[in-house]
Amino acid sequence: MSLRTKLAVIFSVIYICGFALICVYRFDDLIDLGLNELGDYLAGAFGPLALAWLVFGYFQQGDELRQGTEALRLQAIELNNAVAEQAKMASANEVALRNHENSLEPLFKVVASGSGWDDDGEFYFAFSLHNFGEYCEDVKVVAELGGREHPSKRIGTMFSGDCETLRRSGMNEWEDFVLSVEYRSRIGRLGRQSFSVVSYQDEDEPHPIYYAEKHPFLSS
Repeated sequence: MSLRTKLAVIFSVIYICGFALICVYRFDDLIDLGLNELGDYLAGAFGPLALAWLVFGYFQQGDELRQGTEALRLQAIELNNAVAEQAKMASANEVALRNHENSLEPLFKVVASGSGWDDDGEFYFAFSLHNFGEYCEDVKVVAELGGREHPSKRIGTMFSGDCETLRRSGMNEWEDFVLSVEYRSRIGRLGRQSFSVVSYQDEDEPHPIYYAEKHPFLSS
């Protein structure tokens, strides 16, 4: 029970006791009153008490409204916290799923093995394609030369640890280009891993030699 309620009850008890004492001392006068006069007397006696309880109810209702508003505010905070927690869980699940899918990707590496001119006088670039990741299929190698893509040999499937030796011809001498490996992962997702194939001159070599630098692909 709140302090305001206790004060209202105490005031009511004191008021009623005082009214009762008045009635006891003025009992003879009350007996002589008619019904209308008695009704007016009781209305006048209990009117202040009714007004006091009306004011008390007004303040009590205000307190309850404030408490209800505070409860709603706390519920809103809890709801926002729950939504934020669910968003964190969803984000964590998404990251875990993406990491799991990435763990099922093949991991290709291109190793330059030579370059020069074939019997027809065409310049070529020879390389080996290694898969250090998971099984994949529909593998094909595409070279981007002069802004255009030139498909190379279709390999088909590659298991973890497989290595394919390939050659790219019909290119300009020591031309830099991009080599991409397209594939379908073991979970059916299409992927593409790219390498920048760049030539450089080694002072111990008579001709420039190539090396392949891999582009990041897990975050792309």
